Amino acid sequence: MSAHNLQDTGIISSVQRKIHENYNQQQPISKLPPEILSQIFIFASRFWDWEFDNESCQGVIPVVCRRWRKIALDTTPLWTRVGIADDPIAYRRTKLHLSRCGSVAQLDLMIDMFGPTWDQMPDGAVEECVQRVNTTFSSLIDAGGITSRWRCCSIQTTKFHAYLAILQFLKSADFPSLEYLEVVFSQTDEVWHVEQVAISEQLESAPELLFQNTPPRLKTARLLGIPNPYMFGHSAHPQLTGLTHLQLGLIAQNHELHHLNRVLAASPQLKALSLSSISFYEGASVGSSPSGEPITNQLPKIHLHNLQSLALPDIDCAPWALGIVMMLDAPNVKALRIGYAGEPEGHADYHRFLNYLVWNAEECTEDSRPCFPNLTHLSYDSSEESAADLQLLLTEYITLRSLEIPLVPYFKSVLNRSKSCWMVPNLKRLRVLEVDRMAEVKKTVMARHKAGMGLEHIEVVYDEEIPDLKPNDKKKLDQLVDLVLTRQGRELEDLVWCY
Repeated sequence: MSAHNLQDTGIISSVQRKIHENYNQQQPISKLPPEILSQIFIFASRFWDWEFDNESCQGVIPVVCRRWRKIALDTTPLWTRVGIADDPIAYRRTKLHLSRCGSVAQLDLMIDMFGPTWDQMPDGAVEECVQRVNTTFSSLIDAGGITSRWRCCSIQTTKFHAYLAILQFLKSADFPSLEYLEVVFSQTDEVWHVEQVAISEQLESAPELLFQNTPPRLKTARLLGIPNPYMFGHSAHPQLTGLTHLQLGLIAQNHELHHLNRVLAASPQLKALSLSSISFYEGASVGSSPSGEPITNQLPKIHLHNLQSLALPDIDCAPWALGIVMMLDAPNVKALRIGYAGEPEGHADYHRFLNYLVWNAEECTEDSRPCFPNLTHLSYDSSEESAADLQLLLTEYITLRSLEIPLVPYFKSVLNRSKSCWMVPNLKRLRVLEVDRMAEVKKTVMARHKAGMGLEHIEVVYDEEIPDLKPNDKKKLDQLVDLVLTRQGRELEDLVWCY
């Protein structure tokens, strides 16, 4: 073929390609191939919430064209997200989803065992509570949601006996596909007081298995409000092994550091760890060896070099928190959440805990350095409201680039200039909680900018009303930082549990 013919062929191919591209650009979205529309639907579904209202349960949407509807009905992943709540409509939607996703696809479940009808149960209605839990699970399984299909599962309740029934169900079933498990018991102080007898009896009972067969694919576990006997003391414990993310909210008779040491050692690949322990009995101990020496001095180090996120929120027993930090060899932690929620007389122990965080030892020496040298984010809130405690941390952790604190009492004292220096010199991101006024925020932003330590992003979280901010002031702030106003109660991005 001559060069002239080759050139003509190339020109023709180029023209045909452009014609084809123009044709594609002019096609309406309704004519996209089914596989592309399916992927668009799946991507959009990630932003759906789990609301159980009438509007979100529409089975037929008239404005959707037949072709789109058929493609959506044939897109199995759209129907594998199943929610159960205290509402008959939610149960009907559960059956609808299960009927459309086939009998094999793995399921993502959110089961809420709380709401008006749960609240109407009289105190002490144990059998009714347990029966309702069992009915919920049996209805789900009968509709096709068998446990072998469960991939992600979140279960929440406000009834302690319901929580125990949930744990019994977990022990009775097999979960070969389960990767994520969340079981949460949360309650108000008033109801907590009513259920103290039942909780006390459970804490004094013999250790129990959490699973008959530990889920082999489980990587994330969030167990909040779980009594110690389900985690510690049985010959088969620890059952949670090989995890990458672990959050435990323990209800403790005594703080079990030696058992906890074994639990953490069983998951050396942990990336995120959150631990809290409620002392059910006043004066709950951390434990000591037969010689009387603190048990923390005898526990083996746990090497968690993949750990990037550590949370010790609402510390009510500072020696327990100190023992955890002393056990850990976790030099790569980037995000930390701490705060004190104990009695005032325990603050001296809490201060020793803070000293260990900044010295990586119980006493300061010439070789002392921060416990977490790569820390870039800190979330801090304490019932003691002592700005000096936070200042101690910020003085040593100069690597911080992100900070989350309440407005009062910390904001003014730790972020403004102190004597001849600025605290947190590398700070770029700031979340301020419980904000009822903007004057201090504005002043600090402008002062740090003028000093060459400008912030880049500020999230202001307010309680009820948006804090007063003059239009000119807002304009100035918007020019300096990315300013976001968020109402308290909306789901905030967790700046610690994000790795």
